[in-house]
Amino acid sequence: MRSVRSSIRGALLSAAIALPFVMAVTAAPADAGERSRKVVRTGPNGQQVQATHNRSMQNGQYSANSTWTGPNGKTATRNTTGQYDAEAGKWTRDTQSMGPNGATSSTHAEVQRTESGYARDVTHTGPSQETQSHADFVRTEDGFERNKAVTGPNSKTSTSATTLTRTDDGYVRDRTVTGPHGKTMTQHTEANYDADTNTATRIRTTTGPTGQTVTQEVTRTVQPAP
Repeated sequence: MRSVRSSIRGALLSAAIALPFVMAVTAAPADAGERSRKVVRTGPNGQQVQATHNRSMQNGQYSANSTWTGPNGKTATRNTTGQYDAEAGKWTRDTQSMGPNGATSSTHAEVQRTESGYARDVTHTGPSQETQSHADFVRTEDGFERNKAVTGPNSKTSTSATTLTRTDDGYVRDRTVTGPHGKTMTQHTEANYDADTNTATRIRTTTGPTGQTVTQEVTRTVQPAP
């Protein structure tokens, strides 16, 4: 059953990334728990973007610092610190960012482990606004449930509720999203994998806030592993 699920994930979840530039990566030697990396991207016109990343993870303490320098010499930075309290089952992370024009933002995130999942709270403060979100994730006997609420700078809240149930040959997922003005979108997805034909099928029906419905069916054939 596990190999079937792995095939399902591989067939139903895919991404294609096209990069119109050449990338060079150099990694500096580092002590245990530390890593340093420099990336240079060269575009078709010869202009370069340089990035430097430094990371450290020791004794439950995490830090990461990144700097990007564009072809015009302007710089953007991001600094992150985090820590995990194993006894309390709590992860805390703070990120400070500054854009190439000097605009700053910060994000504070806390993830608390629960008996059947986790609860996550995030506060993001931008140059002129603040957004808060709360999410509850609960593992069930045959899947999971996730509920999330996001409150924007105007104090209006958007919510989403997702339920996923595993089946013998795939899964069923239902998602409901309610926007800040009370309009609702629903989405029902059924996915399955036929081991005899190595075929994965996904049928997704989306109903918009005005009642219009769109159904999309995707079928892919998976090449079996040698």
